[in-house]
Amino acid sequence: MRTGFRYSCHFVAQPTHLAAAAALIALITNRHRIRRALSRASLSLQSILSNSFFQASQAVFGFKYSDKIDDQHIRLLRLPDTATDSSPAFTLHTFSLDQCPPYLAISYTWGPPEGDPSFYTAHDRQCILLNGKPFPVLPNLCDALSQLCAARPGQYLWVDSICINQTSLSERSSQVAIMDSIYNGTVETMIWLGPASDKTPRAIEVARQLAAGAEAKILQLARDQSYGDVFIVDDPEVLKRNGLPPLTADDWIDLGDIYTRAWFGRVWMLQEVALSRNPTVLIGHYEAPWDIIADAAALTGMSRATLGLVVLGNGREGIPLVQGLLHAINLQIVRQWSQGEASRFREVLQSVDFSFGIDTSHPWRILLQLLLGSNGSKATFRRDRVYALLGLVNHMARLEGQPRLNLKVDYHSTDDQVLTNLGFAFFQETQSLHLLSLAGLASRGTSSSLPTWIPSFETVHAPILNPNYSSLRPFDASAGQDVEFTIDQDRHRLHVKTIRPHLGSIEELGETWSEMLHGSLNKSMQILLHCGTTYLPTQQPIVEAFWRTLIMDNDLLSPNQNAGPGSRPGIRPLLLSRPYCA
Repeated sequence: MRTGFRYSCHFVAQPTHLAAAAALIALITNRHRIRRALSRASLSLQSILSNSFFQASQAVFGFKYSDKIDDQHIRLLRLPDTATDSSPAFTLHTFSLDQCPPYLAISYTWGPPEGDPSFYTAHDRQCILLNGKPFPVLPNLCDALSQLCAARPGQYLWVDSICINQTSLSERSSQVAIMDSIYNGTVETMIWLGPASDKTPRAIEVARQLAAGAEAKILQLARDQSYGDVFIVDDPEVLKRNGLPPLTADDWIDLGDIYTRAWFGRVWMLQEVALSRNPTVLIGHYEAPWDIIADAAALTGMSRATLGLVVLGNGREGIPLVQGLLHAINLQIVRQWSQGEASRFREVLQSVDFSFGIDTSHPWRILLQLLLGSNGSKATFRRDRVYALLGLVNHMARLEGQPRLNLKVDYHSTDDQVLTNLGFAFFQETQSLHLLSLAGLASRGTSSSLPTWIPSFETVHAPILNPNYSSLRPFDASAGQDVEFTIDQDRHRLHVKTIRPHLGSIEELGETWSEMLHGSLNKSMQILLHCGTTYLPTQQPIVEAFWRTLIMDNDLLSPNQNAGPGSRPGIRPLLLSRPYCA
């Protein structure tokens, strides 16, 4: 569920009004693409919420929710029994959770399905007929409903933006709290990625080829606690040795038609995929089981083809593809983890360390693991980075025989209030300073009043807290010394006992991880130019110390081994081929 537009409807529909409304629907629908091109602007969804378009349209949109629902009830949308070319008519029904008919759910983005950061504006709104009255929806959902009317006619469907009264904060809070029950109760969840393109058929075929032998190869790599070596993604011999089909560079680029869509990387998708019994990917009229899309991504990651894809072509195709693949991998890890002993990859999960060096069995640990596993995922409001995971946390707690997490969904609190209180709880519960790796101003995608030591779980890349094989040695910079700290909640301060009161000062800053990912290394190179020829702490040549730092001095192919001299030849072409470098 994503927080949506506010609108109010006081119009009581009469037959003549319905005729006028139908004409309005046709007008908006036919002019949608033209108006969208003219009116799209770089606005945040928060500013769109108050757009005057909706206040001015009160006399047109006549739908009003007839009842209030609590955490024991849900509404379901009934799809028409037959698909028509005209505007479809839907009906909305209320059911108790324990007496629901078989129903589907839809997982989709509220914004455009393309992978760019664009937003819809008020003028992009389209209308459907809901209980005989006009109801405004966003274009991506309108496209999805049109496709579902043809693909799943007559079915009941749960749609967050329709089945939850988005103007009621209390209803939103109560429904978010039962997301685990809603998605776990579906017979199928339709993952709508948007309309098809001319690359879609080939993209799905490539995904099927990758997924065909993925399970066996993934299990083999997990047993060996190793990775593949596909650093050249269009070399037939390398691909064959790693269990991948003979793909060309064009095949990989076509695959981006799936993984570069905006759906990948939204935090709400974690529980929508993980808790659904039968997720199905839908692109236009093309369908594929979620496991095909996920297994293809998992094999690509474990074979290390994602590293080769970073420098695919001019880099503009490769980087968005890699980001989407990594999001798909995270989704599949969480889905398999949530299935417990029923997971076909339970052997893999048992060989991966998700503890991040934090020793606690409380449900707070599950929330922390999911927040770290979804690090970098997006939400319109930062508090939804937490709320989007609560249903999944409680599901996992039940599997482990633990109580539900005592965290109330409160949409009356601000983002900073929610994240600050969450940070207090995490530090106190875990008694660990590992979370400082996720804090700091560089971790913030937006400005906020958060204390700098409170994680915002937005954009920071912290390899030290990533899940990895359990055989890999953990980082232990403190040499096992106990941590001593206290928190002053009134003044929002963290007091830490240190070995030395003054460790030094930062003189220059290089690039952030995000900047490096997009090819910028100019700041780092400038620093190297006046750092001398030797890195004094290790007595290594300065360039060697630099490239070892970039890969954390780890041999990615061999657990528990430092990077050997053989790693150096691979670093030079990687740096020289970075896109966008000045």
